[in-house]
Amino acid sequence: MKNRCLIVTGGTLREEFLTDFLREHVFEKVICVDGALALAEKLDLSFDYLVGDFDSVDKKVLDGFLERRKKEQPSVEIRQFQAEKDDTDTDIAINLALSKGADEITLLGATGTRIDHLLGNLHILLKPLKAGVPAFIYDEYNKIYFIEKETRFCKRELYGPYISFIPFGGDVLGVTQTGFKYETHEIDFCMGESLGISNELVAEEGNISFKQGRFIVIEARDTRV
Repeated sequence: MKNRCLIVTGGTLREEFLTDFLREHVFEKVICVDGALALAEKLDLSFDYLVGDFDSVDKKVLDGFLERRKKEQPSVEIRQFQAEKDDTDTDIAINLALSKGADEITLLGATGTRIDHLLGNLHILLKPLKAGVPAFIYDEYNKIYFIEKETRFCKRELYGPYISFIPFGGDVLGVTQTGFKYETHEIDFCMGESLGISNELVAEEGNISFKQGRFIVIEARDTRV
C-alpha cells in the first residue's frame, strides 16, 4: 500500500494550481506548513498535520482554524516550534513525513521569491534521497528532484519539454545520454559549468547513466498548462 505524502509549504502557490494539482494526484498524508494554512483554509483543504513556528500565518487565520479544529478537525495534529531554531519549517515537515513512513514526498509552495529558502529546500531533498524515498518539488513551471543512478525518461510523462541535469555536490563522471537532442557518451559534467542545461527528449524514451555523482534534474516548461 502506498504512503504518498504531500507537503504544502509557504512559498509562491496559486490556488488554481493547487486545486488542479490535487485533482490529478492522490496522497495518503498531507502536511500543512505555517503560512500555507491561509490557502488551505481558503480551499477547505484537508490535512493531517500542521507544523511550524507560525510566524508567517495571520493570527486571525490561525485562531480561526484552532477554533474550528475543536469541532470539525480534531484529528489534525499540531506541532508548533520556536521561531529561533536550527531547522526551517519545511525541513521539519520533511522529517515528519519520513518518520511517518512516507514512500514518496511531494512539495508544493517550496519555490518563490525567497531564493535562500529555495536553495535550502533543494538541500532538504537530500534527506529523502539518502533514505531511498523519491521526493519532488513542483511549481507551475518546474518539477525538481535528484538522481544518483541510471534513470529512464518517458517523453509523454515529462512535466515540460525541457530537461536539465545539473551536478550537485561535485562533478558527475562518465555521463551517457541517449534519446535526447544533445546526446553524450561518457562525458564529465563539472561543477561551475552549464553543460546540462535545457536538453530535450526527442525519442519516446531516453536514458541517462553515469559512473559517479549526483544530478539535480529539472523538468521545465515556459508557460502554464
